[in-house]
Amino acid sequence: MKYKLAILFTQPPFGTSISREGLDALLAASAFCEEEELAICFLNDGVFNLIAHQQPGLLLQKDHIATFKLIELYGLTECFYLQRKPCRTRVR
Repeated sequence: MKYKLAILFTQPPFGTSISREGLDALLAASAFCEEEELAICFLNDGVFNLIAHQQPGLLLQKDHIATFKLIELYGLTECFYLQRKPCRTRVR
C-alpha cells in the first residue's frame, strides 16, 4: 500500500500540546484523504496515547485521550505502534 500521509505520535499525551495537535491534524487530514492513504504510527512514548483511564487532571491538563476513539469511527485502520524499550526499564 502506498500512503499519502503518515502521522507520527512520538510524544506522551500530557505535558505538552503536541499529542492533541497531532490528533487534530490527523482528523483534519482524514477529510482530504481516503482512509487507506493515511498511516497512523505510535512510536516510543507515543504509545502512551493509547492507554485508557489516565488521570490528566493531576497535571492540570484536559483529557483528550478519549478523542482517539474517533480514529475507529472515522474508519482509519492503518495504525502501527512500536515501543523500543519496556516501560519498566525507563522509569527511574
